[in-house]
Amino acid sequence: MTVRAPASTPPLLEVQNITKRFPGVVANDRVNFTVRPGEVHALLGENGAGKTTLMHMLYGLQAPDGGTMAVGGRPARFRSPNDARAAGIGLVAQHFHLAGRHTVAENLALASSPFWRPTRQLQDRVGQIEATYGFELDLNARVNQLSPGQQQRIEIVKALLQGAQLLILDEPTSVLTPQEAERLFTVIDTMRQDGKGIIFISHKLDEVMRIADRITVLRGGAVAGTRNVQDTTTSELARLMVGRSIDTGRQARTETAGRVRLTVQDLKANRASGEPALRGVTFNIHAGEILGVAGVAGNGQAELTQVLTGLTEPTGGSVTLDGHNASGLTVRELFDRGVVHIPEDRNHMGVVGGMRITENLVMRRHRSRPFNRRGRLDWQAVDRHADDAIRDYQIAAPSKHAVTRELSGGNVQKVILARELSGKPGLVVASHPSYGLDVAATELTHDLLRQQRDEGASVLLVSEDLDELLKLADRILVLYQGEAVGVVDAETSDRETLGLMMAGRQVAQGASA
Repeated sequence: MTVRAPASTPPLLEVQNITKRFPGVVANDRVNFTVRPGEVHALLGENGAGKTTLMHMLYGLQAPDGGTMAVGGRPARFRSPNDARAAGIGLVAQHFHLAGRHTVAENLALASSPFWRPTRQLQDRVGQIEATYGFELDLNARVNQLSPGQQQRIEIVKALLQGAQLLILDEPTSVLTPQEAERLFTVIDTMRQDGKGIIFISHKLDEVMRIADRITVLRGGAVAGTRNVQDTTTSELARLMVGRSIDTGRQARTETAGRVRLTVQDLKANRASGEPALRGVTFNIHAGEILGVAGVAGNGQAELTQVLTGLTEPTGGSVTLDGHNASGLTVRELFDRGVVHIPEDRNHMGVVGGMRITENLVMRRHRSRPFNRRGRLDWQAVDRHADDAIRDYQIAAPSKHAVTRELSGGNVQKVILARELSGKPGLVVASHPSYGLDVAATELTHDLLRQQRDEGASVLLVSEDLDELLKLADRILVLYQGEAVGVVDAETSDRETLGLMMAGRQVAQGASA
């Protein structure tokens, strides 16, 4: 419930006609935006809609080219984040800014002038914040030993120690379990009751409807609309974002899964540090099935995808693909056997940024026909393939010859999808395929993965977005500390059950591994 400030109370933040231009593009076009005391104001928009640029201007990372800002009724112009923090604005970024080898107390002291080192006074202030907002911090714990949810709480406490009255939360639930997300929402509710303002940036429409009081949608750098949460729906918000209806629900299946294509038995693998990452994982995937993999980051998901795509050799167990031993095969050998990979790090692992779109699209098949004739690339075939991919996968690019690093994240992902899915694969290993994508790009990605399944491919879908897993997967495997907690039927499971399993709890299983 919003804490209504008296009519005479000025907004915590008021932005009028703020504009930001870059060469060839207007990132923010006369944006108007206000946050009241005791309000959670959500900010939605597609990739490239202007959310990040607006956030950067509000936090002093970039200067506007036009328009005005006022904080607490007073004109404000920020030359740096220090100016924004001095005005009472705090930021909890999507990627935390913490010194992993230092303790919680040391991180808080480094960010909290005039302390510079842990003191009794600092501990007392942290204790007051903990009591007010329901935090529990172990000040002596090293940050790199904490979960993402615990690290996020440190970032919030940092901002509060710095005097934040308005807190910007950028994709705050992207690394949290459902239970941790609910705890965050409880903290936000307490902040709201305390009169603080929250700018909540998220791609998840359901959670925006759950926590926000008002929602502003950006489209093409301009405000497409601002709605009170009780007066709108997820369907309307999606239409404001992309200009058309978006299907956000689970689609019923008409086909049943076929034979077992992939069998993983007692699989073991190590992290790069040499520590165990997979501790005897067993499961299988059928042809015509999407198997989701759930787990908090760092519980073995990355190593599982690396083993299945040939990037890491297992230290034990076996992998059987289409009845043949596939343990320890190289990336190229697995690709030749129909295994394709949609990596989590699309910019560094998925494409070569300095190469053209045409080149990236044939990177995995440049040695074979129709792209290779007598040891040389057939550029006419490469160009035809690029034209088809740009049309079929809706890649927005100035030219098929454009350098790939100049594309948005969503369009880089479409290049990867076009390259990996164009050859009728048998096993698709997709790691966080919609991470950071807007609603329209996410819808396209989901449709393509369903299409692969319906055409008989097996899909391993690794995601920390439980709504995505429940929407797309047929079954869901849950990993905890490198072990398989169990496999559940996605159609009959729910977020709460998966959240308990992600925390290591055994629950009654609805599907066999």
